[in-house]
Amino acid sequence: MSEPYDPDNLLDRLSDRPTLEVQYRQIERREREILRRRLGRDGGDVLSVGCGWHPGRHLFPAGRWRMTGVDADPAKVTAVRERGLVEEAFVGRAGALELAPASFDVVLYRLVLHHVAYVQPLAPLVSEAARLLRPGGVLVINHPNLESIDRWLFGRFWLGYELPRHLYLFPTELLRRLMADQGMAEVERRCLYGSHAASSTSLTFIAEAYLGQGRASRVIGAILFSKICRALFVPYFRLVDQWGLGSNVTVVFKRPHARER
Repeated sequence: MSEPYDPDNLLDRLSDRPTLEVQYRQIERREREILRRRLGRDGGDVLSVGCGWHPGRHLFPAGRWRMTGVDADPAKVTAVRERGLVEEAFVGRAGALELAPASFDVVLYRLVLHHVAYVQPLAPLVSEAARLLRPGGVLVINHPNLESIDRWLFGRFWLGYELPRHLYLFPTELLRRLMADQGMAEVERRCLYGSHAASSTSLTFIAEAYLGQGRASRVIGAILFSKICRALFVPYFRLVDQWGLGSNVTVVFKRPHARER
């Protein structure tokens, strides 16, 4: 249910390891800042749905947070349990989780919903998350952003389409309506996942489509992912992220306390 890792993806192939690590640490820092601001607590219970190989432990330190991972792939469930990334893990599918109501302070759907939305409606998935949250708890969803400027610039080459893995994409507005039906409101919407990398990947797709996967495309890709290119376009991509126009968007919904209803 979570995003499969391809070791030959363009981002990892064309970026040097130190640059990648800087980007990944920056993403993690931004995620932690959002959760600190919106949770208002430093401990509790977390459910990572479609946990994959990386359930989100970097956001919720062990000891203070108890994390439960669920995935449709038994191998991933075994892996996160054996690596000590979760306190509990089991095989299951979103929308059919036999867990007690109000059991969690946080429910995570990290790069998951767009992988399952084409086989089942979204409504049962978000209503299940709302049922599992305690009052004051948050649901965190990130997904490809249909409002992305790259979608309009690059068309069919936009990274977010990524066929055949992304078969159904949806606007954030649909999530807002579904969550409103559950009495939950959006409290944060941010682009966190590196718009430079997404744009560079889309541009490299274009180069490969017209020039083939030979030397010319590799050189173009290397230039696009270079530190100099990143530095030159920092102001542009900072604005893209601030305006919510990046290729991936993170949305936080909160279940109100009884006194807030």
